[in-house]
Amino acid sequence: MNDGLSKRTSTLLALAALALASVLLLMPVPVFGRAGRALLDLIHAPMFALLSAFAYILFVGNKAPRRWRSAVAIWLVLATLGVAAELLQGRVGRNASVQDAFANVMGAAIGLVWVAGRECPHSSQRLLTKGAAVGLLLAAYAYPLLILWDVYLAYRSFPLLASFEQPIEPDRWTPLNAKLSRSQKYASDGSWSLQIDCEIAKYSSAVLTVPARDWSPYHELVFDLFWDPPGSIPTRDLILPVIVKVQDQHHNHHKEDRFQRRVKLPAGQSYEVRIPLSQVASAPRDRVMDLGRIKKVEIFTVQPQKRWTLYLDNMRLE
Repeated sequence: MNDGLSKRTSTLLALAALALASVLLLMPVPVFGRAGRALLDLIHAPMFALLSAFAYILFVGNKAPRRWRSAVAIWLVLATLGVAAELLQGRVGRNASVQDAFANVMGAAIGLVWVAGRECPHSSQRLLTKGAAVGLLLAAYAYPLLILWDVYLAYRSFPLLASFEQPIEPDRWTPLNAKLSRSQKYASDGSWSLQIDCEIAKYSSAVLTVPARDWSPYHELVFDLFWDPPGSIPTRDLILPVIVKVQDQHHNHHKEDRFQRRVKLPAGQSYEVRIPLSQVASAPRDRVMDLGRIKKVEIFTVQPQKRWTLYLDNMRLE
């Protein structure tokens, strides 16, 4: 226990800090896009580092015996709380994240390593612990920084919307009753495509949240699809209906307020989809779609009878 504070005061301060952290972790937070989520993810490690350093200073101090055991106990408590908070987020309207749980655990270790390292008697030891703390911080920051880099690449590559040449690119897409992965099969441009393994469900889809760029100078949305049915199914004259949906930021969540087109996808051959943006703009019943604020492009199947596999590549504006 820190000699400058009473046991009651230290306990109250610790509880107040935990309460504040709980509010920040569990309260609903409006997030705008992948960049917004990644920026919020950068907060987790520093917050838990401050909590662990604060707890160490309050409850351990410079004179407590066997400080390393106390430090491990603090880390275990905060790491458990960090993982539990992520599990609870799914119940309060936020998305639980393995990456955020990892950042919480790393952050708790960072604060303890940094504070405990200041007590090392030799400068080389203090330098080593600081280096370890920085290394842990970089590990916690690796994924959100990678996402921010990919957001920049998506912005820079416009009007190319998807090429899947970068390993992180499938993260731009959100699956619904589907599994998404990169594949070297049926790439129409470059070496990679997006493999969409559809599940047997009411809807199976892949949704792209597009970068905030103006589509109005362009004429068409173009992309390539390939349907690869299982080898036991005859492919002659076999057609898979695929629906393409486009909506802007003003979408009111009604079917009549978006663009939607059914595409008849032949089996076993590459199919180029071309959608005039004039039709996208005129699709809403009571207004003109804002091509300067397109938000999502969705590709989905309705009630697939089997676990179909689609391949998508080279989505762009022309």
